[in-house]
Amino acid sequence: MITPTNVRTLMTLAALGVLAGCPVVHTGETGGTAPKDCVFDGEVLADGAFVEVDCNTCSCDDGEMLCTEMDCSADDCAFAPARFASVELLACGASATGVAKCNWQLDFLKGDTFEWFYSDVVEIGSYLCDGATVFGVVADDRSFEGAYDEILDQMAWDGVVYERVVE
Repeated sequence: MITPTNVRTLMTLAALGVLAGCPVVHTGETGGTAPKDCVFDGEVLADGAFVEVDCNTCSCDDGEMLCTEMDCSADDCAFAPARFASVELLACGASATGVAKCNWQLDFLKGDTFEWFYSDVVEIGSYLCDGATVFGVVADDRSFEGAYDEILDQMAWDGVVYERVVE
């Protein structure tokens, strides 16, 4: 059975226009209430199983394979992997003299994971790109959107401007 987190991920991908049905293969008896397995690339997958295919993810949902359909030949997130730091000093928590300030940090890791360090919070989630637009989703189903400016080498993310950190 697909978990609520997986359903949210698939629904988020569908909302972003990257989810479509893969070929449906039903196994087992029809008309029963037990979840159906799937056959994918010659292998039987249990209901709820995930499989990676190139840069896409497929899930078996009651006999139906649901897959993302991202173009694996193109690198839509040409800026990644990269580390960005906020241009301005922003609130990072409390200090003995008031509010502590620091540069917030946004890391886009190789693959599809981002880490966002802001205030005294750390968010970890998945991201994907559509041209210069970056979409991010964290575990509790909150989503974020950003825009990468290739000329300035800056990222506008959740209302804050970040510049690339050259290491």
